[in-house]
Amino acid sequence: MTSEHLHLSPEVEALVRDIAAEPGSTLLRAPRLRAPAAHFIGSASVPVTRTGLSAAERELLAVHREEVARSLRDAATHRLLTIAEPKYHVADYVAPNVRRTPLDVAHFRAEMRELEPQARAVAGNGVLDALLGAPVERWPSVLELATLSQRFASTDQARILVALALIFDDQPRVALRILEEVATRRAIGPLAANAWSNAALAQIALDDRLAALQSQRRAALLGETTGANAVFMLINAVLAGRTEEFSIAAAEIEARFAESDAAIESFLRSYRPRVHTFVDSTTRGEVSQMIRCRSGKVGASARRVLSVFL
Repeated sequence: MTSEHLHLSPEVEALVRDIAAEPGSTLLRAPRLRAPAAHFIGSASVPVTRTGLSAAERELLAVHREEVARSLRDAATHRLLTIAEPKYHVADYVAPNVRRTPLDVAHFRAEMRELEPQARAVAGNGVLDALLGAPVERWPSVLELATLSQRFASTDQARILVALALIFDDQPRVALRILEEVATRRAIGPLAANAWSNAALAQIALDDRLAALQSQRRAALLGETTGANAVFMLINAVLAGRTEEFSIAAAEIEARFAESDAAIESFLRSYRPRVHTFVDSTTRGEVSQMIRCRSGKVGASARRVLSVFL
């Protein structure tokens, strides 16, 4: 999530008011999707030359599309953070020593308040109306907000948000298609690393831990920056009995998390209540033996991660 408040400039607000008041406008309506993977893999932003756009819609797309897209992605990120169930806790940290900056919803609504009467004119999902007046838990879904942002600027950030929402919605196969496409096309850079790291979450949900470890290693090689990848790679290596990935993850954790116990605890919060569901009677002995044999060879931060099994 960015540190910027979610708001639109007065000039853009005026344009949105005009567009929202047009009964036939569809630009600000979030469609219901039946095939999200196919849609997001090939999605493109609405061209300013599209037939049927009003003058206000053309101006909004020509001049302010990036501003609107960014605001909608911020709303989607905030929505993701609020809908995450305990089993899919989203960490409070974006890096080992950097806490996530929360969205200032009150500030956003103060900036947008004059839009409320016009927002009620938006048909369909009523995106603007909900963002202005409804409790966060009743905002449009991550999928709807990210889809709408794609109309203004097609981005891989929005695709990753959609994939995470699909994992949370028990659709990991669809999410994996989106994430693998982003990671493969990007090839290098932070978005590719982020996509591989999140692909591992989908693969774990599909009970394919070896594939998840491969994705986590790719994310590590690409320099995934939050630290979450290393934490979950260590846990996954223990559960899969993989000493090579264990050593890689443990070394990265020690390099990243010096004096960052709070960040580690934030990443572990989703695992503590359910880690024993991953360890059945046939694997409990192997997991315990691996931890006993390896814990003395790693640093304090890695041992703190391993405490999730205790």
